[in-house]
Amino acid sequence: MYVPRNKKRNFVVVPWYNRHEWEKTYRNLFSDSLKDQAAGLGVVAAWRSRLYGHLPRAIESTAALVQAQLSESRSRLHNDSLNAEELSCLYAVAIVRFVGDIVEPVRSVKNITTKEAAFQLGVPDWILELRHASAHASVSGAAFLGILRSAASLLLQWLRLHHWEPQRDTLVAPEASAMLCSKNGNDAELACCSPTQVRQILDAWLLVSVKQKRKCTRREMAELKVKRQACLDQIAACLEEDSDLVVDMLVLGWRLPVAVQRIPG
Repeated sequence: MYVPRNKKRNFVVVPWYNRHEWEKTYRNLFSDSLKDQAAGLGVVAAWRSRLYGHLPRAIESTAALVQAQLSESRSRLHNDSLNAEELSCLYAVAIVRFVGDIVEPVRSVKNITTKEAAFQLGVPDWILELRHASAHASVSGAAFLGILRSAASLLLQWLRLHHWEPQRDTLVAPEASAMLCSKNGNDAELACCSPTQVRQILDAWLLVSVKQKRKCTRREMAELKVKRQACLDQIAACLEEDSDLVVDMLVLGWRLPVAVQRIPG
């Protein structure tokens, strides 16, 4: 699976803005709602443009299979002009793409047969036979549409199990709650990181920072420093639990300047 990689800094360039965008797209692609599926395919198209066409092969294969299913569902719902032969071609192309994108790279790297590569990946032999028949245009028409439909469903489940779920495990923040400092800085309490909580912490930090710039006694200054450090500790805990959420709160409005309205009189 190709993803552009910066070797010097050792990070991977991904097309999604954050894990929330990835999660929503994943849910949409595997949703039963036609509207959700269409939305998921739209985001995949945006991802493709962000990486100049170098989208991970598993995502491309997923999109092709979902597009075939969506086209059939829409054709059945709206009774449009797509016939069985055209739908069979859509499924066939998606299946050929899956084998080319997922199975063939393993065969090439390990220098084994396509059948052996499919066996190692857990892809049934009949998928390869269907791919061979599809490549020679011998599976078109209503007679093969049911088989192609079943193959597409099976391959989507394979992609979900072997690509999307493992990818999800690497993106989802730890489920364990972060340990947050209490107001006095001595006791600790468990709390889940939420947008409301993050905003409250950021607001508290801003309030303390503003007070520090005003004239105050040494004792008051020391108390403000303790409170400010407690806020920073809480922000650090939230960053560890869900860094995307904290960044979103900062980028999407909290630190943006707002115009001050002057009230006449």
